[in-house]
Amino acid sequence: MTSNAAGKRAPPPQLIFDDGSRIMTEESNSATGAAKSLANPSTIRGLMAPDVYYEIDRIAKEIVAKFAGNADTQQSNQLLRVALQFPDELLDDSPEVCWMLEEQLNDRTPETVTPFVFCLGDTTVGSCCPDEVAALHLQADVLVHYGHACLSPSGTLPVIYSFGRLEIDIA
Repeated sequence: MTSNAAGKRAPPPQLIFDDGSRIMTEESNSATGAAKSLANPSTIRGLMAPDVYYEIDRIAKEIVAKFAGNADTQQSNQLLRVALQFPDELLDDSPEVCWMLEEQLNDRTPETVTPFVFCLGDTTVGSCCPDEVAALHLQADVLVHYGHACLSPSGTLPVIYSFGRLEIDIA
């Protein structure tokens, strides 16, 4: 046992177990803070309405046009599955975009077709690449990719791209 200058015993060494979660939490918090400050969806979209920025009307028209060519539209009670893929910086708007697009599709499709719009929760590829594999696992009929895209070709699933629509002040 060691003793200090006053002759008192030093306390036993403290054992601290760290499974790595502390550093991951610190990195996650600092990365999240940086990402939010640099790429806050409200600053990317600005004050523009979500239906305009995310081109809800154009996307709905394209989906209906692609789906109308499908011979299966004559069946009754058919489900139209639309997968949406967002980059991390636009995820905050994803629920609202889902609801708006589903509402537009309900207005544009026949009564025998029920649109089902959902967001892909995670991607195994870069956010610029359409995640066809995840969409196909969920039996999507079409994938809508929002944000920056590398425009890599899709194999079996139709992909519609939206890069966001911004206003330009020319004054």
